[in-house]
Amino acid sequence: MENCNGVTVYKDAPMECAYVFIKDTHGNIKTIPHSFFKWNEPSTEESEWITGYLTLKNISDQIREKLGHLSGVVFVWIEHPLRGEIYQIGNYPDCDFWIENGTTKGFA
Repeated sequence: MENCNGVTVYKDAPMECAYVFIKDTHGNIKTIPHSFFKWNEPSTEESEWITGYLTLKNISDQIREKLGHLSGVVFVWIEHPLRGEIYQIGNYPDCDFWIENGTTKGFA
């Protein structure tokens, strides 16, 4: 399994959507809104097309910090018009890093 901790997630990028979900140990799935996170400021040249960014590791670190733990599985879906990626953390006991769970053709 490849470590995907460094993958960048953009808050508001044109032609790209990012969603964060957490599936708790009881099977309940909850969306984590963008407002939950403290987003990094984009560089000057990026600020014309994005308002913030995080790495996948930043996302799991902030969830741990705010909730006090990371129990369950966290998913991040990044969608583009022609493809998409689904990442996860927390599904495998010996794997404390993000992995790519799947890809899509078009919006997930």
